[in-house]
Amino acid sequence: MNSTGDSLEKLAQAQRRYGKFRELFREFQQNLSFFHGDRFPLKGIGVDHKDGELSNLSFLNRDYCIEFSMVCMDGVLKGSITFYRLIDEQTKNLLQRATFNGQGELDVKPTPEGDPMSIDEDSSCMGLVLDWLRSEVYS
Repeated sequence: MNSTGDSLEKLAQAQRRYGKFRELFREFQQNLSFFHGDRFPLKGIGVDHKDGELSNLSFLNRDYCIEFSMVCMDGVLKGSITFYRLIDEQTKNLLQRATFNGQGELDVKPTPEGDPMSIDEDSSCMGLVLDWLRSEVYS
């Protein structure tokens, strides 16, 4: 295959992977709605989705965002979510980052039970965000 053909094939593959990762991130965003539920024990976590690639959170008068992107690690494309503290409209501090594969499995430490965490599973999603918030509040 010539260079142009090879480039087209690889870029088409990347485009498909990006679509899959973005779909998984949208499921992650939907799971954040549990923070607003009547049965959720902690009140006051605000969540606002800007699009399929960004979610803003607020808690204890602090503003945060979670951004979706795709990264290449050791030649493998992965989805990435990055947690930032928003200082002002132009300044954000990187707090945490996690990557996930096409099946949604996150590269974070498993639960004490040893179950892998998945970006599209509601308890994994809430646990990850709550852990990130706790880490930032108590840092």
